[in-house]
Amino acid sequence: MTVKEGDTMRRDESSGNYASGHDVHDRDVENDEHDAPKKSWIGRYMDDLSKSDPELNYAPVVLPWRIGLFLLTSTIVQSLSYTAVSSLNNPHGTWTMKQSQQFSSLVYEMLYLGPVFGLCIDLTRIFGERFRPVIIIACAINAIAGFVAFGCNRVPSEYGSCLMLSWLIEVMVMFMYIPMNSVVINYGNRVVESPGETSARIGGLMAQAMVWRSTGNFIEQIFENLGHGVYPKYHFQLRWFGLIMAIGSCVLIVQALFLTKRAYYTDYRKVSLKGSEPVRFYKNVAGIGKKALSNKAESPGLKLMFILCFNFIYLMIPDALTGTRYSFNSHWSGQFSVGLKQTNAILGNLAAVLGALAYALWMYFAQRSESTNGRLYRANPFVILLVATAVWIFGIFFHFIGEMGSTNPHFSYKVFLQFETIVVGACLRFTFMPTLSLAAMHAVRFYESTTFQLYSVSTSGAGVVCYPVTTSFMQSLGVTTLKGYWKALLLFMVLRCVPLLIAASLPKFRDDETIPAIADHNEPLNEMDSDHPAKGTQHDESDKLEHREN
Repeated sequence: MTVKEGDTMRRDESSGNYASGHDVHDRDVENDEHDAPKKSWIGRYMDDLSKSDPELNYAPVVLPWRIGLFLLTSTIVQSLSYTAVSSLNNPHGTWTMKQSQQFSSLVYEMLYLGPVFGLCIDLTRIFGERFRPVIIIACAINAIAGFVAFGCNRVPSEYGSCLMLSWLIEVMVMFMYIPMNSVVINYGNRVVESPGETSARIGGLMAQAMVWRSTGNFIEQIFENLGHGVYPKYHFQLRWFGLIMAIGSCVLIVQALFLTKRAYYTDYRKVSLKGSEPVRFYKNVAGIGKKALSNKAESPGLKLMFILCFNFIYLMIPDALTGTRYSFNSHWSGQFSVGLKQTNAILGNLAAVLGALAYALWMYFAQRSESTNGRLYRANPFVILLVATAVWIFGIFFHFIGEMGSTNPHFSYKVFLQFETIVVGACLRFTFMPTLSLAAMHAVRFYESTTFQLYSVSTSGAGVVCYPVTTSFMQSLGVTTLKGYWKALLLFMVLRCVPLLIAASLPKFRDDETIPAIADHNEPLNEMDSDHPAKGTQHDESDKLEHREN
């Protein structure tokens, strides 16, 4: 390359090529004419992300089929793995009480370590990729565990082998589905339509992901009930089940390598020892006290913690659909045939698909109305929770019809329970989505896995608390599922409205305002801790305030 005398050679950081001094001077003059503000780290990050994949220049509304297909397959493998773990739980009925308790605490309670696993995933970078390396490693180890279960016939007869193999499968499954949930959140939060965007768009994406996942559970349930069989008539042994699980894990590796785009996983920030993710995390932790005492800005993640606390209260309220319904229905379903029980289980998973699909369609049309007409009320968190509460109450009322039918000798529970399974399953999945969407919307950037697992722990913890609270509530009323149950159901409907008193305070807008917005014509936003706004951003702030007031 020939350069005129007096010119200087400078490296263009965005392209990696060298340009002459005149070229650089021309670009500088052009930038000065447009008064372009200096780009923040998130602006440079999104520029690099957009260059890697042209499809990333718009705020996504529909989940790509590549991500959806991976969610479908991973959910099938996840369900198969859980079934294998259940089969390894005291397979011959010879364990002592202490061994059974140890197995449950070490295997089934690993969910509560999810935030720690999520943080490890968020801090991991291999060749610039965030999630795919973890998924591939977890799938490979899970496949090995499946092949071991297939090849070693003595595994079910030894307590230590069952415990270690089950624990390994449980942990690897968590390292498979946690990153994929983070991929969905990261994909939806890469760019927003406007600075005042509500939860409609990200809620629609999370609901679409739930449709794919629920469909995977539905397919696995059909296979488990019709192909695998039910106790005590299994069509094949556990070792063959491990082989199917291992093959599914290998399929996931192929999907992660060849059917998903690298842009879904790549962190385009510049990598250095001082700027590595663990160092950033250490600095953030070290600065918690300083930020908490600062009077300039709110502590990051404050809105997320409020949502998690609300989710715990929302799900821990005494309820019939998640607790006493199973006890009441067992008095009638115990007389059902094996085929009818299998049908009921399959219908329950089908209902979950319908509930998630209904929420996805609602959020899709709400987002379209919001983006075209600016109507916030359609996606207001309080309105969403109000509708979800009404749906939950309708599910309890449908169960109430079944309770009233217990006094009618001509009432057929063989028919009614099938319809109840569909209605209640769809209602529960629909009412689960609003808080999940809000948590995804306010997920801390680059810590999506930790955020999602904190939400999972909040949900599971609420479920654990809900059952004893419901039992104590019914005991205080002096009723059971066989005597005076209708009184408790009426009070359950009233109690479901209690969280609405807090729902009015739920945040309507994002916590992280550094995410680029399409409505800002791709102008970069400043970092959250910047004291002085960049030149030309005052007009953006006035537009944002006007949008929120409307």
